[in-house]
Amino acid sequence: MFGQGDGQCLAGVRAYLFSADAADYVRREQSGWETWLSELPAPKLD
Repeated sequence: MFGQGDGQCLAGVRAYLFSADAADYVRREQSGWETWLSELPAPKLD
């Protein structure tokens, strides 16, 4: 996490999958993760 000042911070999320079915797993789960991340509470930026 990185402090952005004014009580805000930035966090990066990265994952690596190593298996024969990793690409299929990503295709199945990507939209769910995108939805979850978009629903996290965050202040609106002007």
